[in-house]
Amino acid sequence: MTVLGGDLVVIVLAVVGALAVLYLVSVGMLYRWQNTLLFAPTRTMQTSPKHFAIERYDDIEFTSADGMLLHGWWVAAAAAGAGADAPPRHKHRGAVLLCHGRASDVSGTLARVRQLHCCGLDVFTFDYRGFGRSSRCCREQQQQQQQQQHVVGRAKRRIDDDDDDDMLSEQTLYRDAEAAWHCMRQCVARTYPTVTNSVPLLVYGYSLGGGVAAWLAQRHWPAMLVLDSTFTSLPAALRHWLPVVPVCSISRATFPVARRLTSLGDSGVPVLFVHAQDDDVIPPTHANELYARYTGGPKRLLLLPRGGHAHAVEDNAAVFRNTLVSFMKRTLVVTPTPPVTTAMATATETAATINSNAPVVE
Repeated sequence: MTVLGGDLVVIVLAVVGALAVLYLVSVGMLYRWQNTLLFAPTRTMQTSPKHFAIERYDDIEFTSADGMLLHGWWVAAAAAGAGADAPPRHKHRGAVLLCHGRASDVSGTLARVRQLHCCGLDVFTFDYRGFGRSSRCCREQQQQQQQQQHVVGRAKRRIDDDDDDDMLSEQTLYRDAEAAWHCMRQCVARTYPTVTNSVPLLVYGYSLGGGVAAWLAQRHWPAMLVLDSTFTSLPAALRHWLPVVPVCSISRATFPVARRLTSLGDSGVPVLFVHAQDDDVIPPTHANELYARYTGGPKRLLLLPRGGHAHAVEDNAAVFRNTLVSFMKRTLVVTPTPPVTTAMATATETAATINSNAPVVE
């Protein structure tokens, strides 16, 4: 081997080694900061229900099992505005819990809230901890605990909005959704005190919120589950964007939607799958696979021609409403009773503080 050839081998090995080190460092950073990268909460509301012709709604604060103060909006079906551009409204058909995705806050769900209202549904939409107005009380509790325990040095952390990312995880989203489910049941009881048990309860999950909704469906067997722009699992979705990263090995969050649908068995829970054909964030192949794998009850697959990942329901509003109403007419019954588990048997109802933004009209 010539001197020149030997130098070339050394250079190639050095480049390969540097690339390998860079790859390992990048994977390590992804593993360390994955929750910060996965969740993108906002703390400032971008809009309000009134901007979507919803004049009357309730601001609700409720508490999770671990003491987080959470926030949501309860909008009864009769409260939707009736402006000149408002689509026709259907008779009351039930109440739905809306679980939003990885980013924004509860204000980003309002376009879907309006469409669901037009289908005759009450909607309870809420923020996970660290999003919007949720989780304020936990930071105060943490500050008090740190003061009491005299935490100093490196163990002490400053509690502020930047720490919200550290509070977020797959399990905390489940915990918050469980509290929201019980809070919605209280809202239904307050709104329909004489027919509470006959009101069907639905769960709607958008994007990553579909993983949360599927977890709730497995736990509570709702009258219907709607999965909007949802993946089969988080690692499967990440492989679309990070094909060279071992996401299955490093991802702490999985949100295994397909597995949870399979576990519903013969529950009879109807499931509506909604996805845009031009979704370039979570390809529609995920919806096709979820639809094919679900055998636990009635199902419908709605592939919309446009709208991408974020605006499929808005850009195809009439088709979405007609499909949902038709599916509800065919399948909707009172929420079935799931098998009782130890965790469910010991669960307690979540306390909620309800503040109406307008007086009740008799």
